[in-house]
Amino acid sequence: MYVGWSNDGEKLWEVGLELYPEDQDDWAFHAQEATTYSRNQVKL
Repeated sequence: MYVGWSNDGEKLWEVGLELYPEDQDDWAFHAQEATTYSRNQVKL
């Protein structure tokens, strides 16, 4: 799970990624504005 700001810096997003070995496609399985829990897990 990654938490970071949008390109314009206005919204904080959380994105869940599943990362695979080389030669396989990675994919995002979850993306939404950051929840209160996610916001509390990162130092802003």
